[in-house]
Amino acid sequence: MPESCCCFGCFNVRQKGSGLSFHKFPLQNPELVNKWLIKISRENFSPSQHHVVCSDHFIKDDYIRGIHPSEDPTSRHDILHQAIPSVFPAHPINKQVILQKRRAPPKLRIKSEKEENPIPI
Repeated sequence: MPESCCCFGCFNVRQKGSGLSFHKFPLQNPELVNKWLIKISRENFSPSQHHVVCSDHFIKDDYIRGIHPSEDPTSRHDILHQAIPSVFPAHPINKQVILQKRRAPPKLRIKSEKEENPIPI
């Protein structure tokens, strides 16, 4: 039986040359496994050594080399030891974590001569 992603609504299957990588649950670290389970939010699910999560659920910063498999499908892609899956487009909206974009810092305004020296009335 082929390996497939165990995340809700994800139907990715391991295929050579697909540009996806699959990552096993960190079963040796129960605290980290609990964080993964909270993120994938599957009820009554207990991962085994055969369950995997595909690279669609990780961001670029979760990888040791900082390269996502979609950017370089030919090389090996290992995730960081503390990486937690965080991208779940198939989750219901109430379970999705919305990442807010950082706003640029406000620009300083330079007062013009008219603002500095108003004309007396």
